[in-house]
Amino acid sequence: MVGEAAGFAVAAVVGALTATLGLPRVPEFAVIVAAGSVEGALLGSGQAVALTRLQLPRDVLRRWPVVTSVAAALAWSIGLLPSSIPHIPWSSLATWLIAVVLGSALLLSIPVAQYLLLRSAIPTAGRWIWVNVLAWLVGICWTFAPSPSVNASTPLLSLIGIYAVAWGTDGDHGRCDYWPVLAELVKKWHRPDG
Repeated sequence: MVGEAAGFAVAAVVGALTATLGLPRVPEFAVIVAAGSVEGALLGSGQAVALTRLQLPRDVLRRWPVVTSVAAALAWSIGLLPSSIPHIPWSSLATWLIAVVLGSALLLSIPVAQYLLLRSAIPTAGRWIWVNVLAWLVGICWTFAPSPSVNASTPLLSLIGIYAVAWGTDGDHGRCDYWPVLAELVKKWHRPDG
């Protein structure tokens, strides 16, 4: 998907630039979350274009990029916490429990937000959440794949390129399996008067 790959590219470029600028933690966090929101808007816009073929209600399509953008900002906020909080006690069981809860919230953020829109048009839209979460889990593997070959001495342009390719691959292949599920849900439950 072009929207998703473009969104990931924005996040990759902004993340790499903020790392080289040496911003204080709070401004860096805010800038990266804003880039994550742009990523979500581009992802949601691309998805909304694809969803037009499924004849979903206009209101769902109009709100899809906004909802996806807000959910992406939440996901990025959660995802940035481990690198933003100094001295996390990883040996503590409570820390791991909190990490599991926050990791689950991160994975569920976009699928649940999109489900809240879909349920008005598709009564069985709950499947969207679980298929989407599983697809995100597969896709995230592509995001982490370059980590062993990247270090503090990696040139900025190489860093941007490596992660843009990884994230683009994630977007194009990691979650492509949720679209047939949505098409099936729409085909079975779409109400022409919706």
